[in-house]
Amino acid sequence: RPGWLPNGGWVTHHPEGHHTLASDDGFHPPHHGEAPDERPEDAEARIYDPPHDPPPERTEIVFEDEPDFDNWPEGADGVARVEPSNAPFVRWDRPDDSTFRSPAADDPANPQTHPLRSGETFSSRDNPPDSTLRPNTRYETPRATFYTNDAGRIAWVEAEPGRQGDPNPELNNPAPNATYRVGDNWNFQTNSKGETSAMSGTPHYKSNSNDPVSGDTHYYRDDNAQKVVGQRGYDAYQNTDWAHVNWDGGHMAAHESGGPGEAINQFPQIRGSNQGHYEDGYTYKASWRALESYLSRTAKSPDCSVDQIQVKLQPEGSTVPESATYRWTETRNGVTKTYEMVFPNDPAKVNFGKPRR
Repeated sequence: RPGWLPNGGWVTHHPEGHHTLASDDGFHPPHHGEAPDERPEDAEARIYDPPHDPPPERTEIVFEDEPDFDNWPEGADGVARVEPSNAPFVRWDRPDDSTFRSPAADDPANPQTHPLRSGETFSSRDNPPDSTLRPNTRYETPRATFYTNDAGRIAWVEAEPGRQGDPNPELNNPAPNATYRVGDNWNFQTNSKGETSAMSGTPHYKSNSNDPVSGDTHYYRDDNAQKVVGQRGYDAYQNTDWAHVNWDGGHMAAHESGGPGEAINQFPQIRGSNQGHYEDGYTYKASWRALESYLSRTAKSPDCSVDQIQVKLQPEGSTVPESATYRWTETRNGVTKTYEMVFPNDPAKVNFGKPRR
């Protein structure tokens, strides 16, 4: 416990240039003309900045349904958690085409007989009152194909990502509680608000000589969508102690991995984590951006690949998630492993560095 000054290593510097320990020739400040009593029993040492948390841990995941699982010794080094199955966060489970019919001509939601108006998306169109989508029906629009389930609810959507300056509006206004297949390598799940809650996909990193597909992949951003999604973070924390925190529409699948630029691939993310800035409790080493950069470097390294990336937001259904789990599978020199990191996204729970900019 701390005592009265001077004590310990305090130093007195003398005019002649030499110095001595203050505890040798110093004195306690008097209290009402008298030396203070012994130090109080409840004295505590205090520092200006609290200790910070270490960066998120990288956890290796081993799956019981892998062919070589039985060869893993119990408690083997590097094995932090065992899960039953290597099931993707989002599985594309649309039934085959024979399940679905085309909409009837008198169906008020039929995009062929009742075209979408300018700026209108199919999932948010204002259909006639009391009209519902027909069950097990395939609705084709210029930018996406929608499939309904037995209850007449949009359950599956297929769409192509947009291009720079020409985003796909259907991917900026997703349907609620639906599974989206974007391109041939990205799956997304939306919640009851039409906001993305999880993603699974195969990345194709930009300028990657190890991946011939990367040369045919279009890389683009939708800055407006990022502003709209990021605003949800500002709105959620206004009039709180965390109103100063900056927010972005952070990509689940990074821009350089070929992830779609639209809102379907975004969530409200603390800017310090998204961009790797030293602000709002984040440092570069602890950030989402640092992991994205690591994966990009890994994919481009000799005898290496990043085979799958996945994101799941917690809690499910939240407009601004409290945390985001990033899981990926990488191969190095013929050895494939799956890892996971969890990034806090609640400003009150971020303590990797200074709390303010």
